Amino acid sequence: MFTIAIDFDGTIVDDNFPFDETIKEYAKEVINKYYDIGCYISIWTCRCGWFVTDCERILNDNGIKFHAINHGNPIYSHGRKIYADCYIDDKSIPYFNWYKANEVIQYYKNRYFGSDWVTNKEELYDLYYSECKKRCPANELFYMEESLKKMLKIIEKEG
Repeated sequence: MFTIAIDFDGTIVDDNFPFDETIKEYAKEVINKYYDIGCYISIWTCRCGWFVTDCERILNDNGIKFHAINHGNPIYSHGRKIYADCYIDDKSIPYFNWYKANEVIQYYKNRYFGSDWVTNKEELYDLYYSECKKRCPANELFYMEESLKKMLKIIEKEG
């Protein structure tokens, strides 16, 4: 499952949150588009406590779909770090806007899956295994393989 981690402050809302709860232009459309085609959406912020509750409320009130806040995709259980195939953060994209963010997501989605989003289970396993093996230290390969097995079980349940 292609995983996208999206920063909250300055990326989905302006940097002066909680004083301004305005959602950035095109944010909802882009995030929901990738959620709807099967991407895992993790909202990622360094804040905690009441802020996470407010963050969740704002996302829900504005109809922005997501799977988790400050938690990564459960199929990658080998560490605390939020693993993603693509990270969207206003600090990493010069003159950030969601049109540029959409291009970044599309680039990485095509890099991992090609232009054809649909892939079979064996191809998906091979794809993730080769990518994870590049990123994962040798002493964590067992945990990475266990995560891949969990991923395949989730995919089988989803259809």
